[in-house]
Amino acid sequence: MVRLRRLARLRPDVLLIPEHHDALYYGFSAPYGSMQKGASATARAIRILYPNAFQALAVPDSGGEAGIRAAYRNGDVLLFPAWFDGPAVKIIERLLRR
Repeated sequence: MVRLRRLARLRPDVLLIPEHHDALYYGFSAPYGSMQKGASATARAIRILYPNAFQALAVPDSGGEAGIRAAYRNGDVLLFPAWFDGPAVKIIERLLRR
């Protein structure tokens, strides 16, 4: 963690997305999470510790619209397969129209 934090200080123009993380990583990176593996929008407790915290969240190809909506409103970066017109694309398009 110390090396990654040091890198974040040296290169603030780079978004670091560590796959393995704990709460402290939200202070200097955007941890990776996957809704398919149980992750959800950045927790309220994390947002209290780090008000600008967000994560890079992979969203499912189907279902989970409420969770995707919550993550979007929370400021999380949504990762989805944009190279084809799948269900996740439709959900995100609806969010962006609002």
